[in-house]
Amino acid sequence: MKTKLLALCLAAVLSLGALVSCGAEEAETVPEETAPVETETETETETEKETEAPKKRDKHQYIDMYVEEGDRTPISLLTGGSSVGARIVVAEGFLEEASIHCPSWSDNVGSLTMKVFKWNTDYDTTVAGEPVFSQTYVDYQDNEELYAEFFTDDSRGLEAGEYLWWLGDGVDAGGSGVGLWAYKCPTDMEGLVELYHNGKVTTSNGWQGSLTIVIPAE
Repeated sequence: MKTKLLALCLAAVLSLGALVSCGAEEAETVPEETAPVETETETETETEKETEAPKKRDKHQYIDMYVEEGDRTPISLLTGGSSVGARIVVAEGFLEEASIHCPSWSDNVGSLTMKVFKWNTDYDTTVAGEPVFSQTYVDYQDNEELYAEFFTDDSRGLEAGEYLWWLGDGVDAGGSGVGLWAYKCPTDMEGLVELYHNGKVTTSNGWQGSLTIVIPAE
């Protein structure tokens, strides 16, 4: 009886061991559950595009001292005291530069001086003062367009006000001549008050040149 009972217990133990072993094998074959991987998906969202405001630009005003009509005439500035001028008003911004077309009577020899004065009372009082700008052009090419720049590293040019642009002090040792070209005097005098020849107001000629005013963008 005891032997039979012992055999039954042994059989039960062996069966339990088989069941445990089988469960372990099944556990090894079952893959571990892993959390689902979240993949980033690009979602298109409509956003209002930022439109940049157009960049503000400097404005330029050109004051022509002539009207290109008819034939142009050479004006000599060789004789002592000969000069031409233009009285202008810079309402806003800065007087930036000037240009003038000048013959040298074919030999590219001689010199002229360009000046700018702050206007003071009248012509004679103005030219008796110190110029705010002066530049001499030596042995320039015949019919060259002479340029002057009034701006510096610290300024956009000569500040708003009233000025006299002036050209004279002609020198030519050879005697052939220096001067400028003239056309018709402009009738549209915007920015231009008066033209001068040898210190006197003239309406007979317009000097073939321009003055540029710059109004910086805000």
